[in-house]
Amino acid sequence: MSQINMMSKVSIIGCGNSGSKIAINFANIGYQIDIIDINYKNLMKLPQNLISEGYLNPMVGNAMNILELKNLIDPDCNTCIILTGNDSTNALISQIFKNEFNISKIICKINDQITNELYSNLGFITINQNDLFNKKLLDLFESN
Repeated sequence: MSQINMMSKVSIIGCGNSGSKIAINFANIGYQIDIIDINYKNLMKLPQNLISEGYLNPMVGNAMNILELKNLIDPDCNTCIILTGNDSTNALISQIFKNEFNISKIICKINDQITNELYSNLGFITINQNDLFNKKLLDLFESN
């Protein structure tokens, strides 16, 4: 395991399948991850060893509540990855982070193509699962 990278504090909103896997992968390479989910049961799937070693910091909270977020977000956080299961929720949380916190990088999962393009044009870093699948598929065909 790498030493904790104190220069890279990352907050992940949403501890579903994507959020938990990304949190674990980033923690395994030394990032300190705060992961926030509204449902404490989702946080239970995180590995205890990464929590006890200080790589993962699971927190129960509603990321659409600004007052709650102000108590949860580390002032040294420089990246936020928003991965709830709902595009509208992700878009709203992205706007909250952009307007309320001084975080240099906000990455938001938005699967609807039109909404994805809109938020991308507004300066958000967006991830679209359909685009990732299409790119991977094209890469497979081009490599053969």
